[in-house]
Amino acid sequence: MSLDVTVLDDQDQVVRSVGFGVDEHWEVVELARQRNLPLLGRLCDYYSDAEISVEELPAFLEEVEAAIRSRELNPEVRPRLEQLADVIRFAISEGRSLVVLAD
Repeated sequence: MSLDVTVLDDQDQVVRSVGFGVDEHWEVVELARQRNLPLLGRLCDYYSDAEISVEELPAFLEEVEAAIRSRELNPEVRPRLEQLADVIRFAISEGRSLVVLAD
């Protein structure tokens, strides 16, 4: 089971995605709380879907990049956040929101 941050096409098919396991999710949510990163904190419920709108994506990318640079970040989680940043950049380039799917 994972929490998947996805970009969907017009037929609601996943075109880009990154998944967070339970432990990675906990690390990210805890860092978002500590660093006051509200958009990243929106992923707080591992068992609920969420959405990050197109308009929010630049700010969301800034938060994720700040988390990547954070000394408090567990080094094992950094690659997953780097993948998330890539998915966000793709969503921005396509003009699509991010959909967070609880599997």
